[in-house]
Amino acid sequence: MATTIAEKLQIKPNTTIWLSHNEHLGRLTPLPAGVRQVDLLEAASVAIVFADEPASARETLTAHKGELTAPGALWVAYPAGDAVEDVAAVGAEVGLRPDGQVAMDDTWSLVRLRGERD
Repeated sequence: MATTIAEKLQIKPNTTIWLSHNEHLGRLTPLPAGVRQVDLLEAASVAIVFADEPASARETLTAHKGELTAPGALWVAYPAGDAVEDVAAVGAEVGLRPDGQVAMDDTWSLVRLRGERD
């Protein structure tokens, strides 16, 4: 049985997710039972930032700088084929480091970011 994107992103049953762009929710389905979407990043078990370029990742991560380590997992989705180093550099600007990478589909890849102390 193939691993779902939700499993790759460590989205567990009865947890919460936050998305920077709600229109991408369908990319994560099927979700485990009981998963709810929340409006506040700090209330999420898993947070996913969708960024079509480093500048949009920088904008979102900077806007939420004080909340980025609250979720158990923070992922940044970026166009497949782009350099993960660009996302890692943006993460470093807000005190985060890369800690894993997965492919979502042919369009998007994701890198997990963690706080320097994690």
